[in-house]
Amino acid sequence: MPDLHFTRDNVQEKAGCWPWVAQKTFCDEVDSEDMAEKAAVYARAAAEGTDAADIAERATAIAAEAGELDGSSLIDAEGRVKETDRRLRPDELKDVPSLLVRAMNLAIDAENEAVRLILGDGGLDVGFTHHLSASVNEYNGWVEAVNRVMAALPPSADGLPPRNVPVTLPGYGTRTIHPAMGSDGMFHVSLDDWAVEIRARHLQDAADDARKASEELDAVIETYQRQMTELAGELTKHDYDLSEGPLKSLWINPAMARWAAGRLNDLLESDHGTAAEEMLQALAGVEGILNGLFDDYGSASPGEASRRLTADERAYLDDFYWVFDESSLGALGGHHWTAGTDRLRELGDHLMRVAGDGVTVLLDPELGGVSLRREWDAIPPPALAGLTRRLPEGGYADDEGIAELSGFGNVMSHSTVPLGREFGRDLTESVIDTLAHGRGRTDAAGNPLDTDARKLLAVTSRDPERAAEMMADPDFTGSLLGDVYPFDTWTGGVEPNVQRFVERATTLPEGVAPGSPAGRAHADAAYAYLSYVDTAAGGDLHNVDAETIRGLVKTYGDLDPGRFGRFAHLPDEPWVPYL
Repeated sequence: MPDLHFTRDNVQEKAGCWPWVAQKTFCDEVDSEDMAEKAAVYARAAAEGTDAADIAERATAIAAEAGELDGSSLIDAEGRVKETDRRLRPDELKDVPSLLVRAMNLAIDAENEAVRLILGDGGLDVGFTHHLSASVNEYNGWVEAVNRVMAALPPSADGLPPRNVPVTLPGYGTRTIHPAMGSDGMFHVSLDDWAVEIRARHLQDAADDARKASEELDAVIETYQRQMTELAGELTKHDYDLSEGPLKSLWINPAMARWAAGRLNDLLESDHGTAAEEMLQALAGVEGILNGLFDDYGSASPGEASRRLTADERAYLDDFYWVFDESSLGALGGHHWTAGTDRLRELGDHLMRVAGDGVTVLLDPELGGVSLRREWDAIPPPALAGLTRRLPEGGYADDEGIAELSGFGNVMSHSTVPLGREFGRDLTESVIDTLAHGRGRTDAAGNPLDTDARKLLAVTSRDPERAAEMMADPDFTGSLLGDVYPFDTWTGGVEPNVQRFVERATTLPEGVAPGSPAGRAHADAAYAYLSYVDTAAGGDLHNVDAETIRGLVKTYGDLDPGRFGRFAHLPDEPWVPYL
C-alpha cells in the first residue's frame, strides 16, 4: 500500500508555523497546574503580616520550608483562584494580592484556551487525525470503486484495453482510469499517482487548519503577554519583587522578554507622550531583576549587588536585549524627553535608567552576565550584538553610528549601576575611537552628533578605582588625552568629560591609604598622566590642565618623591591648548 501517512511535523513544515510546538512551549512556561499550591503559599505569606515589597521573598521561603500546601479551598469549581477570598486580600497589602490573583487566573485561562485550541475537542489535533484518516479512507475508497468498475468491464473484442473508463466515489467526484493489459492477460490500473495527490491534498487541508489554529493561538498568547506585562507594571509600582516568589516564572521567561522588548520597540515609534507609561510596563521585567539584585535599587547609588543573576534572569536579559538592541537604545536616548512636561521628563529618566542598568548587568560577568572577551567565540551572539561587536573592534565611524552611540550615551548617563571592568574598558575605548572619528560632525541643525556620546566617559569613570586601573595603562591614557577633542573652544582646550575622568582616576580618595592596592592604582594613573604631559612638554596639547598638573605633582611628589620627582618642572611649562 502506498504511503498516505503524514506527521504533525509534516503538517507544521507545510504550514510554515508550529502550533503544536508553540502550545507546548507556552504551557510549559505558564505551568498553571500547581496554582492552588502557589495561592496557598501567598495566602500564608499574607497572613504573616508581610508587606507588599517582601511578600514575594517570604512566599519563596514558605514554599521551600513547607513543601506542598493544600490550596484547594482557594480554587473555585472552574479551577480558577477565588478573587474574593479574604485570605489573599488583606488591606495592608493594598492591591498586590488582587493583582497576583489576576495573574494566576490569567495564566490558568490562557493555558486552558491554548490546550483547547490545539488538543481539545474540535481542536487542531482532532482535525489532524481526521485529515490523516480521510487520506487513507479516500484512497481505499477509490481502490474499491476502481475494483468494482474493473470487475464489471466486458471482455475486449479486439484484445485491447478500454480507454477513459469513468470511476465515481461519492463525496469525491468522478475520475478517469486507463486500464492496461498485463503480462497475465488481465487488465490492471496503477493508483500510485492518485495516492501522492490524495496525501498532498489532505496534508494541505491539515496545514490550512494549522495556520488558522496558529493565528488563534498567537492571539491568545499575545493577549496574555500584554495583560501580564500590564500587571507587571502595576506590581512594580507597589514595590513587588517580580524576581522572587513562586510566580516569578510567569514574568521572568524568554517569551515574555521577547514580547516586552518587541512592544517597547513598537512604542518607540509612536507618540512618546502617550506611550511612556506603557513603555515603563514593558521594562517591568528588567526592573524586577534589578530590584532583586540590588537591595536599594531606584536610589541614586544602589550599591553592590546582593547576589548574581540566576540562569533564568540572564536568559531573560539576553532575549530582551536581543530584540531591544543597540539601535533601540540609541532611539530611546535620542528622544528629547526634556522638551515635554515634568511627568514626561520623569518617565524618560526612569526608562533610560532601567534600560541602561539592564545593559550594565547583562554585560558584567562578575554578576553572572556575558563576558565579551571569554565568551564571544564560545556562545551564540549575545544580546546587543552590534554594540558588543563594535566595542572590541573599534568605534563608530559614520554619522548614523555616532548618533546611535550618542543616544546610547544619554541612556547610560541615567544608569546608576557601576559598569563591570570589561564592559567599562571596552566601552571607554570605543567612545575614544568614535570621538576621534566624529570631531566636528553636526546634524542638519548644526548640533554636534557626539554630545551625549561624550557623557559615556563620565559613566565609565564613575568608579574611581576602575578609572584609575584604565588610566594606569600609558597607551590608554595617550588615547584618552590625545584623541578626544573638545567640541567647544570655550573649554580652554579641555574636554570636560575627559577632565572628569582624569580627576576621578588620579585623585586619591579620602580614606584610601597611599600604599594600599587602591592607592597604588591612583598613583599609577597619575604617573601615566604626568608621563604623557612630560613627553609632549612644550608642545601644543589639549586636555591638559595646568591646575591638575600642579596638584598631582605636589600630592604625589610629597608621597613618593623618588618616583614623581622627575615631574617637578612641569608646573613651570607654558601650556598652550591646541584646538
